Amino acid sequence: MQKRVISLLVLLVIPFTCNKQSKYNALTEDEHYILIEKGTEKRYSGKYDNFYEDGAYICKQCDSPLFLSNAKFNSKSGWPSFDEMIEGRVKIKDSTKVYSEITCVNCEGHLGHLKKGEKFTEKNKRYCVNSLALKFIPKAQKNANQ
Repeated sequence: MQKRVISLLVLLVIPFTCNKQSKYNALTEDEHYILIEKGTEKRYSGKYDNFYEDGAYICKQCDSPLFLSNAKFNSKSGWPSFDEMIEGRVKIKDSTKVYSEITCVNCEGHLGHLKKGEKFTEKNKRYCVNSLALKFIPKAQKNANQ
């Protein structure tokens, strides 16, 4: 219940203007490779791999909230890993597979993959996300927006 309330607050507090008509954020060549061309950044190269501050992760392309920091865990995979998305913010391309592509619901930017059955957490799923697809909003900044 608490995560659901926090998820709702994140959606209300973090301003984003992402819809099909809006202009998306400018991307670097590397970010374009990940989000548009469905690439993967080099293992252990992303700034959010070993990053554990309190806040939220949003889409680099459209600023849509995707993950909360309390869902992040160290999978030792070389990419940021989460065991839960903010409800309805991440699209799973084929949820019946053990390994499925995940995209931002708003802009359809490629984020990474959902992997099931690895038993890292009780939820037994891992959203394996490219750091270049994300921006981090610290909790202090979210509170300042209220």
